[in-house]
Amino acid sequence: MYSSLQLGDSSHKVTDLSANPVMRFYYTPRVLTVFCIGNEVFFISLYMLHFMLDLSATWKAWGLVAVATFPIAAMKHIIHGVQLILACQQLGRLDTINRLEKVK
Repeated sequence: MYSSLQLGDSSHKVTDLSANPVMRFYYTPRVLTVFCIGNEVFFISLYMLHFMLDLSATWKAWGLVAVATFPIAAMKHIIHGVQLILACQQLGRLDTINRLEKVK
């Protein structure tokens, strides 16, 4: 978000066609919705499992939900790493441009 602010973008979700293909795919409305909901359901299921002490059918159901949504949550965190790398690269380019302008 900071790099978007520095670049003057209206939102950190704004991506142009030359942007990283992973980010273009991630920020399509349906994909972003699936990733956000899947991530939240994963952490809710972990929360529920933490407070259930017995191995009831409910515990097993939450366990299945956690297993099913783990890949979505893991991919969301990997994509956050990609976002961090891209933001660092953008800030580096912006800093280089600003330093070159000061030298002139």
